[in-house]
Amino acid sequence: MDAWQLQTWEDYRDVKRLGRKTRLSDAQRQTLWSVFDAVRQELQAEGLVSMAGVFTRLAIEVSKRKHPPFEHVVLDEAQDVTVAQLKFLAAVGDTRPNSLFFAGDLGQRIFQTAFSWKSLGVDIRGRSRTLTVNYRTSHQIRSQADRLLGEEIADVDGNTESRKGNVLPLGRCTCFFSCAFTQQSRI
Repeated sequence: MDAWQLQTWEDYRDVKRLGRKTRLSDAQRQTLWSVFDAVRQELQAEGLVSMAGVFTRLAIEVSKRKHPPFEHVVLDEAQDVTVAQLKFLAAVGDTRPNSLFFAGDLGQRIFQTAFSWKSLGVDIRGRSRTLTVNYRTSHQIRSQADRLLGEEIADVDGNTESRKGNVLPLGRCTCFFSCAFTQQSRI
């Protein structure tokens, strides 16, 4: 409830409950709402705000600005982004093309309940790419992990991700180099 920043019983009653395996009765939902609403009001009375509330407020403030605080945002581990965080990012990106860049793996989403990015103003359909070389996971680990997942994973907006990808061959080593450039450095 907090993730969506729901303020009324009607908002809670009408929100889509994607990915829930057990439906709650109306009576159960009303009981849960009364508990949540009491906690929400207590936090408000004490001047406290949840992290979802912080990102919701930021999204509202960013939308009021003539110019965004950032031209571009790069987000790694995008599968773990929350509803409120995505609303904030959507406000930062506004309608500017290519202002948001997400890197993520649907197969690694373990912390967040599925929700529609499109409904929050971030539509990646037709604009996403799957990277087929994995430099972080060995073939042995990947083959065991793939046994737990289907060959293809889909999100609630219909984006699909194939788990059939290339991984590093056995015994191959990849080295990464880091370089720091000062103002005097020349490329």
